[in-house]
Amino acid sequence: MQIKIYTDGGCSGNPGPGAWAFIINAYLNGKQAASSIERSGGDEFTTNNRMELSAAIHALEAVPALVKGRVSSITLITDSRYVQQGMTDWIETWKANGWKSTDGMLVKNAELWLKLDSVAKAYNVDWQWVKGHDGDEYNERCDALVQQVIKKLKAAQKSQGKVAKPPADTKLALKGAAKKPAPKSAAKKPAPKSAAAKTTAVKKPALKGTAKKPAVPVKKPAAAKTTAVKKPAAPAKKPVAKAPAAKKPVVKTTAAKKPAVKSAVKKPGGKK
Repeated sequence: MQIKIYTDGGCSGNPGPGAWAFIINAYLNGKQAASSIERSGGDEFTTNNRMELSAAIHALEAVPALVKGRVSSITLITDSRYVQQGMTDWIETWKANGWKSTDGMLVKNAELWLKLDSVAKAYNVDWQWVKGHDGDEYNERCDALVQQVIKKLKAAQKSQGKVAKPPADTKLALKGAAKKPAPKSAAKKPAPKSAAAKTTAVKKPALKGTAKKPAVPVKKPAAAKTTAVKKPAAPAKKPVAKAPAAKKPVVKTTAAKKPAVKSAVKKPGGKK
């Protein structure tokens, strides 16, 4: 016999009053063997994900009592990616890591995941996802059952003047979960870092002695002034170097002596 299970869960407020529901259809040789079986329930203070998980748990637990005959396979159809991916992709990693997520924290709703994994082992379950509120007959029916239970819970709380609060066991679970991350955060590794920060912070004020360094830069401007005075003096000597160029006209005076040689034209006097 093949079984098809539709599940849904919801919550008003998240957290707040919530409910779960499931529908079981049994098929034999491709034909529905019996009428649909519907069940629902709820909690005064819960979350959407917890109700989605609860719906799957209650449905699988109910199969032996509600379905007559040998069950060959079960297809569980949910509109929760959280449930579908959790059972097909994530759960084996969680188990290998001691039910801790990649950040080292305890997996949320770990006790429900453990229970769902336990009841699912008895069957060959095919976990399928369907888009919620998209016209699927049995998904829409499950949602209607959930809303009916939530409405009743809210009406009862209002009539009794109650405020939705987590049950005692949930509080304990939350406290226990809060203590588990504490060892990791209290891994005293941050403490040495803060201590180191304090020591370096103490040493930094000690470096105030380096405030004497500004005294050295004060002298540097003075040195810059003296060198600035010398630089103009150097170019002033360059015009003096041009003086030798003035001697070139003196060379020309020696050329003027050549006419003096011409005055030796006293040769005519020799003719006497």
